[in-house]
This record gives sequence, structure tokens and C-alpha cells, in this order.
Amino acid sequence: MNEVLEIVKDLTGKKLKIKQIEKKKGDVKDTFSSNQLSKKILGYNPRYNISDGLSSQLDWMKSNLKLFQA
Repeated sequence: MNEVLEIVKDLTGKKLKIKQIEKKKGDVKDTFSSNQLSKKILGYNPRYNISDGLSSQLDWMKSNLKLFQA
């Protein structure tokens, strides 16, 4: 999560206001997820890395601000 927040900060040029809260019962401390099985079985191959995907999402959101206004 820290990596994603750092990328968002870099893309926006803004200082993020991050509020850390206590962990709740059942929260996962570490995950060892992998998309290797979906690559092997389904032929899945992501087109974007996390930074490029977030950048693309941010660009889309900026060009569609009217969708986010009440």
C-alpha cells in the first residue's frame, strides 16, 4: 500500500493526508499473491505496471471530472 500511495503522490505532485488506523481482527499482515497461475492457465499478461496504470487512471479521472461532481 505504501508503494501505491508513493506513486499517487508522485503523479499528483500533492502531499497526501494519510490517516493510519488500527488493524482490525482478520486483517492480513502479509500476502504472497502472484498472477503466475493466471498467466499459465489463462494466458493473462497485464498491459500496465502499477505506475502506468495509476497514471492512466488519473488522466482519465482528470478528463472526466464532471462524472465525480454532485
